[in-house]
Amino acid sequence: MASLKLQITPVVFECPPSRHDPPGRALKMTAKRYWTHESEANEEGFSLLFAHCIGGHKEQWEPVIEQTFRTQACKARHQRVREAWSLDWQSHGDAAILNAELLQSSRQEGVSAYEWAEAIAAFVRTPWMQGRRIVGIGHSGGAGAMIMSLKSVPLPAIPFLAFVLVEPTMAKQKLFDRTMGPQIPGIKAATLLQRDKWNSREDARAWLEGRKPWKRWDRQVLGLFVEHGLTDTPDGVTLKCTRRLEALAFPDVQPHFDAVEELDRIAGEVPVHLVWASRSELVCVIVSLPSSAPLPVVFLVSLRPVILAYCYFLPFPPSHASIPILPYVFPPFAFNPKVLQNDLSESPEGKRRFASITRLEGGHLIPHESPTRVAHAICAALDAVGGYGARGTESIITVSFVFAGEGCG
Repeated sequence: MASLKLQITPVVFECPPSRHDPPGRALKMTAKRYWTHESEANEEGFSLLFAHCIGGHKEQWEPVIEQTFRTQACKARHQRVREAWSLDWQSHGDAAILNAELLQSSRQEGVSAYEWAEAIAAFVRTPWMQGRRIVGIGHSGGAGAMIMSLKSVPLPAIPFLAFVLVEPTMAKQKLFDRTMGPQIPGIKAATLLQRDKWNSREDARAWLEGRKPWKRWDRQVLGLFVEHGLTDTPDGVTLKCTRRLEALAFPDVQPHFDAVEELDRIAGEVPVHLVWASRSELVCVIVSLPSSAPLPVVFLVSLRPVILAYCYFLPFPPSHASIPILPYVFPPFAFNPKVLQNDLSESPEGKRRFASITRLEGGHLIPHESPTRVAHAICAALDAVGGYGARGTESIITVSFVFAGEGCG
């Protein structure tokens, strides 16, 4: 397949009403459908459904989608991709712009992953998805939302053929409380302090390219973030998903726990493929505080002992303040540490059985760093769907590299 030109159809979907909504109004979920004229005619092909991470947006999946289409195009018809859908969380991407008024007036606590899961479930019930061979693919918080969309679905009625969960942040509550739980207030505080405004898209890209985690991202993914993750303002550009809404998503931890229970319920009935990153994100944080003032107790509580991955320097007070500052260095930590990965990968009493467990070179944001590697892991999962026999058989796969040009020629 020498060239691939995907057609893109934007869609706006009205979500199920929530108790937070005023009468007669509801949040909207934005989506994009990716297809070709040839793929659309293949009723045997897969319909892929993608969900992004906290702070992401639907277009960041595009390099993965393109490579998956390309790789599968030369295979048997039932292994090809018919279409791909990528969804925005209601508080992220284009959905955040459409929902701006409601998000400001009635979502003081943000939009829970439960609401996104309900929207995904409702979307799967639409005529767009009826009769389709659906495979759900989620990254980080999006993986949990994808699994939680099955919460009220009886096992025989599950509409998905398989799931691919990339760096899922699902965890048992006791383990989460011992590892990531104490860091959540700091993660929230650090998110609120990150930069969110630039003079232009060019200025934003130049700033992002010089800093982690963005400097590690694939150039196409970074370009898509600058193009689709930002919105114009009278003074330049800013994030579509505001820092407030992004920060509010982190304390919403109960869905992480419930998703594990749901995973235990469905993993023996539907093939679930795990994709882990090999690199733990060790982070050292420096926070600047006024040298003339004691360290506030509230600050110790909200920032102990660890802050959000990659927030290497947080100005407090703002850097433009003309008072002396004293840096404080907090201990490093691991984001989505191996202990959480290993615990989720294990099978307690045979309940949680995975079709495959893949480890790829990269960090927690691996779909942004190495979209081709992630695409090839997805393709391996798709190839297994048609021939999936005995459920509960587990295979451990380690992928150290892939060929970017692999496809049909």
